Amino acid sequence: MIYYNIFYKNVSLAGGYLYGIEQNYLDTCDFILREGRGFDKEDYKKQRKVALLDSDSEQTLFQGESAVGKTIEINKEPFTVIGIAQKLEEFEPTINSFEEYNNYKGNESLGVVYIPSACWCIPYQYDEPQNVVVRASSTETMTKVGQKSADILNGYMNVKEDDVKYKATNVLELAAQIQSSSATMNTQLIWIASISLLVGGIGVMNIMLVSVTERTKEIGLKKAIGARKKVILGQFLTEAAVLTSVGGIIGVVLGIGLSKVVSKVAGSPTAISVPAIIGSVVFSMLIGIIFGLLPSVKAANLNPIDALRSE
Repeated sequence: MIYYNIFYKNVSLAGGYLYGIEQNYLDTCDFILREGRGFDKEDYKKQRKVALLDSDSEQTLFQGESAVGKTIEINKEPFTVIGIAQKLEEFEPTINSFEEYNNYKGNESLGVVYIPSACWCIPYQYDEPQNVVVRASSTETMTKVGQKSADILNGYMNVKEDDVKYKATNVLELAAQIQSSSATMNTQLIWIASISLLVGGIGVMNIMLVSVTERTKEIGLKKAIGARKKVILGQFLTEAAVLTSVGGIIGVVLGIGLSKVVSKVAGSPTAISVPAIIGSVVFSMLIGIIFGLLPSVKAANLNPIDALRSE
């Protein structure tokens, strides 16, 4: 919780955090003691007014002085600093806005003070737990651990209404639901893309069939002067591949442009993958080759005499 009445002499930890913690909290949350000692059983049993600081609160309150052994005031109650706690690995989130700064850094930037949970009632006259931190031994036990934690918290409450009780959320079930929804959406997108490719491929095939029909005399003339089937086949396959490749390039340019517009309007960054661009153009070319194969074979198999007689 945030408190504004933590002092060392005339220096205040305004906006910092104060936590009343159990004995296993530091190990559970991967804290180490940089200096001094942690809380022991006697601190809890005898309700000793002792405190731990993190590096930020030490710097804010003591400004370079050694904090261990000094006395701070918490709501006008004296607490002796017995150690400086520090996390093994500091989490550094990516901050892109002032709102995110407030969420992640705004209050904790001035530091955190820890006192034994048994001493919480000394400065604040109540000892109801407000949150619990637990660590599951494995992913499979997360659900049981969450439910057990909710049961422990509900044991402190004297209410019967379910809507005001602590409830455990099954994170694994939520993750499975998200994965299922994602898989369903991916399947739908694949079907939509497949239908679009089929329609586009049929369109390319029709265009190439029309081209073969209109150029029948040209094909007959080429065959009459010695052009082989593979030459005619290669010519029309190349035309089909170029046609669809140009369409793919236009689609890539439009996609990049639209992503920039969406990024500017929505204010969210977009990523453009060069391998995806190359792959999409190559795939477009393959569509042209596959659907242009039938018209190309038809052109290569034309009889030169019949082709020259056509009108």
